[in-house]
Amino acid sequence: MPIGVALILFFAIQFNSKIIEWAENIILETSKVVWPSRKDTIAMTIVVCVFVAIASVLLFVIDNVSRELVNLIIQ
Repeated sequence: MPIGVALILFFAIQFNSKIIEWAENIILETSKVVWPSRKDTIAMTIVVCVFVAIASVLLFVIDNVSRELVNLIIQ
């Protein structure tokens, strides 16, 4: 039964002009994609890692300061 449904769906999609046009448009748009160079990819990766490190240090400091403030208020 599932194989029959798959075959019917396959043939319905294969011969549908709107779906064929849609697939051709996808191929056309995909061919326009410009991938960054290896150098650009490495540079962007380094920038992301630096910003993640900075954000984690800031969050660590804020967390510790807020914990100490809450302890001072509670005691």
